Amino acid sequence: MNKFKLYIILIPISLYLVLLPVLQFDANAVIDLYDNKRLLQLVIVGWILGLSCFYLINKNILYPRILDSLYFKIVTFFIVGIGTISTITALYPIWSYLELAHIIGIVLCTICISTIIQDDVLLVRKILNVTVIAFAGFYLLRFSLGYILQIKGGFPLWPGESYNVGLIGFSHVRFFNQLQTWTLPILIMFIFQVKHTSLKTFLTIFVGLFWMLVFASGARGTFLSIIISFFMLIYFFRSDIREFVIISLNSILVGLVSYWFLFKFLSKTTFREITREGTSGRFDVWLDLIPKILESPFFGHGPMHYGVIEYQNTWGHPHNWFLQYSYEWGIIVAILIGLFVCYALYRYIGKTNSAFNNERISLKVYLFRVGLFWSLLSAFLHSFLSGVHVMPLSQVWFMFVGGVALSFHYKKDGSIQDIKKIKRINYFLIGMIMISVIGYANWFIKHGIDTDSYSQKNKGEVFSKKMYPRFWQQGKFGEKEKEIELNVINNVNSTP
Repeated sequence: MNKFKLYIILIPISLYLVLLPVLQFDANAVIDLYDNKRLLQLVIVGWILGLSCFYLINKNILYPRILDSLYFKIVTFFIVGIGTISTITALYPIWSYLELAHIIGIVLCTICISTIIQDDVLLVRKILNVTVIAFAGFYLLRFSLGYILQIKGGFPLWPGESYNVGLIGFSHVRFFNQLQTWTLPILIMFIFQVKHTSLKTFLTIFVGLFWMLVFASGARGTFLSIIISFFMLIYFFRSDIREFVIISLNSILVGLVSYWFLFKFLSKTTFREITREGTSGRFDVWLDLIPKILESPFFGHGPMHYGVIEYQNTWGHPHNWFLQYSYEWGIIVAILIGLFVCYALYRYIGKTNSAFNNERISLKVYLFRVGLFWSLLSAFLHSFLSGVHVMPLSQVWFMFVGGVALSFHYKKDGSIQDIKKIKRINYFLIGMIMISVIGYANWFIKHGIDTDSYSQKNKGEVFSKKMYPRFWQQGKFGEKEKEIELNVINNVNSTP
């Protein structure tokens, strides 16, 4: 029965993460691609929260050990409290409530996943490894086919280049690169876990080909976040550092050689050079955002309100989680989140090293747990440069990787005797789940998804390439939505 609970939670997540990047197709170019990812993510979130409620109501007890942490309770109280005030005082409370509900839902899913799967963490390790390898393998197959078609018939190779023929998987290559940030560290640590030399060599080439896509697509954020976290990890690593460095560098070397051969020697199909200069407009956006943050430093402008048309911000999010939360939730919330993430990662790797030093866990389990740490740290660093924290596929990777990391960190160590405490925790979880569900339902009752009527910067443009996604592909929202829709209709009617 425990394995059944585990499978019905993790299998839908694995299928979502593996299949959507290679099988999802949008002939209309972007119109439904992003929104369908979000809708399917909400199905997964609803499924996990619904199952968690079922287990709680039927006294199949869920007791997340993280809720014993006083620091977690204090941080959660302040974040939810300030977020609630910010939502109430926001220009568009319904949209703010949707964002608040979504963040609560993601965190609850991560916590509930960690608790439900605690009975068999070794099986969970296998499922996560298989999911990561399958994701990389299927995407490499899809890429190989695209590479051949590109050489023979000029078929667009990279996501975001094929608006005229439809899109597969992603509307922009950076959304794929974000997933590489989550998975490459786990893949590299998986090589380390393998004993057989031939299999280790094969996996090094396999991971190297995945690195090749980082170089060929010019994914500077992915490369920098993984490399910086790599050097940070060396400080904490307690196994054979020499082998870890060699394996990591070998996979990168294979990636560079493959990149040169396929994209410099055989074909000139690089999306953007990884060594290019400039910040893609980010630095200017960040400088412009700082004075706006200081206009409302304590409670922010409201969750998701970077995307309000009236505020005339660039894109749907500023490509920096700290500035985004400072602007939308207030500086206090941004600082609390940053401190908590750093503290949690430090505690996690500290407990992992302690368990390994005291021989309470095997080398394979240790390397797997280190891979989770590396993945989470890389994604955290990448979120200072990109929308890793915003995109639906990336958020589900966080739920999966974060949930598994929590399950190992708070592995069961005996039965809980305090029945009253258990009941309080269960009531708290049910209450938070209801807050999240009501937030989703409240938005869907009062809104619809109408991508065509929205535009970036309120100019009446409805071309999909001009849209910058946030919760939905439309990116922007506000009172001027109706004016845009009228302008579009008038332009269509006046066209001869």
